[in-house]
Amino acid sequence: MGQAYQAAIRERVAAHAPQLEQLLNEQRCQEHFGKLLATHQRLVPELLEELRGISSGSGVEFRLLLGVSLQEELGYCNASARRKGPDHCSDYMLCNSQHCFDVHNEDGDLPDRKLFVAQVQLGALNFTAVNYAGDLLGGMSALAFNSQGL
Repeated sequence: MGQAYQAAIRERVAAHAPQLEQLLNEQRCQEHFGKLLATHQRLVPELLEELRGISSGSGVEFRLLLGVSLQEELGYCNASARRKGPDHCSDYMLCNSQHCFDVHNEDGDLPDRKLFVAQVQLGALNFTAVNYAGDLLGGMSALAFNSQGL
């Protein structure tokens, strides 16, 4: 996947790299990143292995690729990096007695507008994920739902 989406992944990471490098060079954010990495390694190691493969195929450093996937979470460790306006996207869920419908508006940063759809299996569940180029499938995707509609 890294090779297939190499240009889109590199473009996206390059657009986020200045702010991301600033975050990853601060002690507090490095500690936060380390905790996030350890949590992912403990809970979803198969997703990190997939991201390492995407990193290898795209030629983008793993640390930066994971950092882009976790950029919103990393922003919480630095007050100046936090958003000053509305967040990226909007969600609306409507449920009745038989169904729930989730509406997701993808209106984030311009580099984040290259999306693709993928099928992912995590354990016994199958997920459909709408994903940003280079992000963890089923982990940091724009949206995902499982075979049970959740």
